[in-house]
Amino acid sequence: MNENTEKTFDMSKRVTIRNTTSIPTYFRYVDRDADAKVAGKSKLSLPVSEVLAQADNGNPDFVGYNRDGKHATFYIEDKETRIYLGFETEDGKTKQEIVDEQAVVNMFDAVNLQTFANLLVDKIVTGGEKQTLRDVLAAGKVNAHDKIEMANAFLRGETLNVPKNKGGRPKGS
Repeated sequence: MNENTEKTFDMSKRVTIRNTTSIPTYFRYVDRDADAKVAGKSKLSLPVSEVLAQADNGNPDFVGYNRDGKHATFYIEDKETRIYLGFETEDGKTKQEIVDEQAVVNMFDAVNLQTFANLLVDKIVTGGEKQTLRDVLAAGKVNAHDKIEMANAFLRGETLNVPKNKGGRPKGS
């Protein structure tokens, strides 16, 4: 956070948060005595002060489990707020990583099974991300049998075993 950002940051403006998962997520307001529900894949408008209060309290739905914005359930659709929280940089070199339905579908474009297995372990961490993966598989939005089988094994909690054989036709004897 630089000094200019802190001086011009408007705490009374409202920002939109988007639930990146397909399951409803609940949280308790810090600024008032109320609960909030954000349905799966929907949005909610909040004052910046509430978003910052949730971040200060370490709510993993807002800041992720390491407080770096990764694996957060809610994506804050205001770049200035994301920069203020340290999830992104002003120059655009660092952007907040979100795992929504499109990100899960894009994982299936991985070049090989080893890369795909690494993506599964690194990107699908929270219950909401796992449910999003289940929904993508159930909707038939991907078409890669070996990767679908690996994703199902991952969701069952099995160890991911990547075959070591080379691709192509087997050599004749």
